[in-house]
Amino acid sequence: MEYRVPFREGVVYREAKPTGQFAHENFPEARYAIDFVVDLDTEVLAAAEGKVFSVQRGSTTHFRPQDLIGMDIEEIKKLANKHTNYVCIEHPDGTFTEYLHLGPDVPVSEGQDVESGKPLGYTGQSGVMSESHLHFNAFKLTEGGIRSIPVNLCEK
Repeated sequence: MEYRVPFREGVVYREAKPTGQFAHENFPEARYAIDFVVDLDTEVLAAAEGKVFSVQRGSTTHFRPQDLIGMDIEEIKKLANKHTNYVCIEHPDGTFTEYLHLGPDVPVSEGQDVESGKPLGYTGQSGVMSESHLHFNAFKLTEGGIRSIPVNLCEK
């Protein structure tokens, strides 16, 4: 499957990797995730065609990692799951991509077919984040749960 960078051509971004407690390497479900640091309200596009598997919208709540010092990781995951706007797409090859930290208005719905490059929303402030970014992750469902997979993203 070919995946595209989830932004329009010309959008300036940099890739970042969280460190410490929030490092992607600490979580098998996010090991190969990419954090794209971009301006707030940057349009996010589907990286490949597929069907919208799940959506969460409406949250305007976010937490900085330093606000969560001393909390148990399971408590942090619950907060993040409750307050993170996201879209998850299932692709024809059985892989999934997820787009986290979107704004509250997400224009796609579960079950909707999307083409590569279809707008999914805009980056926003939702969930646990220290700066404006899109958390992008490709994964497969396995008997052991979600397993993040590495992908090569092409510019379109």
